[in-house]
Amino acid sequence: SDGRDDLNISTEKSLYKKINEDETLFLRSVEKSKGSLEELVRFLKETGDLTDDLSLIKVHYLEEEPDLDI
Repeated sequence: SDGRDDLNISTEKSLYKKINEDETLFLRSVEKSKGSLEELVRFLKETGDLTDDLSLIKVHYLEEEPDLDI
């Protein structure tokens, strides 16, 4: 999921939920967090209320091979 429709961006005064329709909002938040899952969650919560569960996984690679003595 791109997370687009999992964020309620309505104001506190609104009687109705306003679901995010910007498909780039989640990806921009990922870029802004610079790989930090904690920052990503913070950015998303600053933007609106989560309307579904949030599952994230971080994948990265080692630039140098580890020295393994086998």
